[in-house]
Amino acid sequence: MPASQTPRKTGRRAARRSFVCPQCGSGEVAPIAYGYPSDMDAYLKAIDEGAIVGGGCVIEADAPAWRCRACGHGWGQA
Repeated sequence: MPASQTPRKTGRRAARRSFVCPQCGSGEVAPIAYGYPSDMDAYLKAIDEGAIVGGGCVIEADAPAWRCRACGHGWGQA
């Protein structure tokens, strides 16, 4: 993955997976979850909490791996 598409870690606790959107600079970034969830309640709770972004059941060839929850920009490769 090119460096321009890799989420940048921020802060002292990068292990918390705190990334910055390459388009708007927001820290409201989440991985995109693809596929049909086996536990719909847990899936919807994770979306509500901002831990993931739902990506649908089909993973296209150019599907992004990350989504900015502030501006909607998607990047990386799923």
